[in-house]
Amino acid sequence: MRMCATPELELESKSQVDDLRVVKTHHRRCTPRCKWACGAACLLACALLAVAGGIAIPFALRFQKGMAYMHEMKQHTSTALSLNGRPLHWYRVDDVVMGGHSESALAVTGAGGLRFYGNISTRDGGFSSCSTLPQPLGLTRLVLGWG
Repeated sequence: MRMCATPELELESKSQVDDLRVVKTHHRRCTPRCKWACGAACLLACALLAVAGGIAIPFALRFQKGMAYMHEMKQHTSTALSLNGRPLHWYRVDDVVMGGHSESALAVTGAGGLRFYGNISTRDGGFSSCSTLPQPLGLTRLVLGWG
């Protein structure tokens, strides 16, 4: 059974045949069942968009805040240790990037080493890490594992 009915058209000339697509789209007659189905589909689409927006918008805001935090942390580096004669630039990342409450710090020791310390909070997160900025180190293929 069709939900949307289209009136039958009587075609008298070739020009009417050429215009059939236009005529059919402008002369549709909807049954009550068709109107109900279209309304329900529209309501469902609106509900899905609202749910997606309720998830996507907070996620996008949190993601943007996390990326800004990562960028800020990479601006505060400590230069300690070296690899292949090149100094390594270290930065730290805490769970603040995901809404956590951990705190850490980096310090260069008197002997030229790196001290990573802080407090880990398991409330809304629970991690801290330190890493180096990406930089060319001049390593050979054999050292990289490709030889």
